[in-house]
Amino acid sequence: MQQLNFEICLPWLVVFTSVLLSDVTTSSLDASEYIFNDLESTLVSLKLTRFLELLHSSELKHLLHERDRVTLFAPTDEAWRRFEMKNDDDRDSKKLSENDKYSSNLLKYHVVDGVPNLWSNYFRNEELVPTILWGTSLRLNIQMDDDGKKMYTVNGHSISKADVNASNGIVHVIDDVLYPVAPRNLYETVARNRKFTAHDEPLTAFVPIDQAFKTFPDYFAKGLFDSLPAMTALVHYHMTNGTFYFPEGSKDHRIRSLEGSFLDIKTSKDNPGQIIVNKEAKILASQAASNGVVHYVDGILTPEANPRQMLYSYKEHNIAPQLIRRHRK
Repeated sequence: MQQLNFEICLPWLVVFTSVLLSDVTTSSLDASEYIFNDLESTLVSLKLTRFLELLHSSELKHLLHERDRVTLFAPTDEAWRRFEMKNDDDRDSKKLSENDKYSSNLLKYHVVDGVPNLWSNYFRNEELVPTILWGTSLRLNIQMDDDGKKMYTVNGHSISKADVNASNGIVHVIDDVLYPVAPRNLYETVARNRKFTAHDEPLTAFVPIDQAFKTFPDYFAKGLFDSLPAMTALVHYHMTNGTFYFPEGSKDHRIRSLEGSFLDIKTSKDNPGQIIVNKEAKILASQAASNGVVHYVDGILTPEANPRQMLYSYKEHNIAPQLIRRHRK
């Protein structure tokens, strides 16, 4: 999914952190076809031209010939084209061609060194594998498509061709460039909080962008901030245990939130690449984290069909009924 930068509502950041504290099916090729080729020849055979060019122009060129047990998560040429086209309009547009350190770090995030048997049939759901970029890992997930076949993802991006064997490693072809640096936004701030990162199990968070709050009536915001239980329920409804990605081709999901109610995740019938939550909010972008994933959505999700119903559910704890009656006049 395309990475975007959004301004996140600061009040939501405070609430979010404080509440938290109280077979595209992967295909495998016949190993005998590539087993006698090194990684460079394998990339040539797979027509991963841009990835190979970048490796050759970086300090990582030696990995193609000299090292053993190297695993490459190699983006297609189309993935690099999209990535570089997107960057044409932002301040990082020239980094790939002009900043050796940036390019090197980006490439390192696609390389796992010294982890044996990193074939897809050895993947474990929610597994974190360290990259050669210091302090970073990739998250591997296994999902099922609509036909009941396994789909493999890395940081939520589909592995379109897995287990291409080379004499000194393995190549997994992926449909997107993996980006190691999180935007400076709510995700980064929350992820740096020790109590958040200490959570034993991975989490998925659906975080509304700032614009989403402008669509809600004033009484709802006032009612929430006057009721800790209501605010807690709302924040917990935006979070689930486990890491959930929704690559194109994945089946619809019904996920239980931390609040207890369910979130319905469906693919848009008009746009197969668009994911809709509760028929009301679109996932605009996603950001992998060491302890889960953040999906940015363009709407606020409520466990009740109507915001008033949610406030009434907690009326013994707040002044929501009075606020609602006042705004009906």
